Parts: sequence; C-alpha cells; structure tokens
Amino acid sequence: MSSTEDNTVMTVKEPNPDFEAKKAEIIEKKEAVIAELKEITPSTSNMVAKVKELRSRLYDCGSCGHEDNVRLLNDFNEVADALFNGRKEIWDGYVSQKEELIAEAEKLSERTDYKPAKEELKALLEKWKQVPRTSKEQDNALWERFNAASNKLYDNARKDYEQKRHVLVEAKNKKEYIIAKAERLIFSPSLTAADDMKRLSEEFYAAGNAGKDNQALKEKFAFVKDRFYAARR
Repeated sequence: MSSTEDNTVMTVKEPNPDFEAKKAEIIEKKEAVIAELKEITPSTSNMVAKVKELRSRLYDCGSCGHEDNVRLLNDFNEVADALFNGRKEIWDGYVSQKEELIAEAEKLSERTDYKPAKEELKALLEKWKQVPRTSKEQDNALWERFNAASNKLYDNARKDYEQKRHVLVEAKNKKEYIIAKAERLIFSPSLTAADDMKRLSEEFYAAGNAGKDNQALKEKFAFVKDRFYAARR
C-alpha cells in the first residue's frame, strides 16, 4: 500500500498596510471622541444632548474591526453611564431641596396670619427659583405640589378677607339704618322718643366695626343725638 505525501503549502495572508493605517486612524478618532466625552461633567449644560452628539460622532468614525469597535464602544458607554449616574445624584439633591420647600409651603398654607405667611411664601418662592430644574416631568410634578400649597394659602386669605369685608359692610349698613331712624326722632313729639334714642344708641354701638367708615358714622350719629337733645331743651 502506497501513501501520498501531502505537500500542500499554507498561504499566510500578509497585513495590508493601507488597512492597518486606516484602522489606526479610526481608533485615534474614536479615542479622541471618548477623551472629549471625559471632559463633560454631570452638571454640564445640555449634558444629554452632548452625549448623544458624541455617540453619533463615534459611530460616524467608521469601523476599526469588531474587537476594537466593541472595546471602544464599551469605553464610551462606561464614561456615559458614569455621567448619567452622577447627574441622577445631583438631581436627587435638587429634588430633596424642593421637597423641603414644599413641606414648608404646606405648613404655611395652614396659617391664618395671612400677611406674614404670604411674605414667607414669597421668600420660599425665591429659594425655589434658585434650585436648578431636573427632568421636565419630575420638576412639573414638584411645582404642582408647591403651587397647590401656595394657592391654598391665597384662597384662604381671600375668603377670610371677603368674610371680614362682609361683616364690615353689614355693620356699616346697620349703622346707616340706625342713623336714619335717629334723624326721624329729632323733632318727634313721641313721649317715648328719649327711650327710643337710648335704644338706638345701644344698637349703634352693638352693630360692630364698620371699617374705614366707622369714625365718620360715629361722628354723624353723635351729631344727630346732639340735635335731638338740643331740640328738647
């Protein structure tokens, strides 16, 4: 039995200098993009947009071979993930600050000393403006809570004012009615006129405060009474 010797010659593919040079150029470009990414911080303005732009530029550099593509993409993602995690930590701090301001605003919304409470609320609003925004959705939700507490305080203050104003108007109307009745008594021949005037005087002072018109009404009533008693001398 004879055997045939296999003299097959293995062909070794020589490196392509042009390809290797192009690959090195692409790797250098991608590393430059990653280096630029490392210059960004979590607090950088428009951080997300800049990361997206650099990621797009990384892909636009082209391919430098599967192994190096994967390695460089992983390097990019590692830096990007650190940025997003850092931003989340910063945002969590902003959220905590706004949560504290919301808690203070909610306490103010229960106060009944409205004038100082509103001044304190204005101070809280200025502090709120100094805290940077987080995501649109999250920040809007926080603002709605702060604004709800603010609206509650102002609504309560308005209702309290309207109630007090109603009381003042009611007192004014009562006093004007009493003065009109007193004027009709000035020259009344009734034997009970003096008792009637005394009763009207008691009703007048029991009617309560009429606000800014109170002093003028008091002086008018006193003038009517003087005329009443002068007519009986």
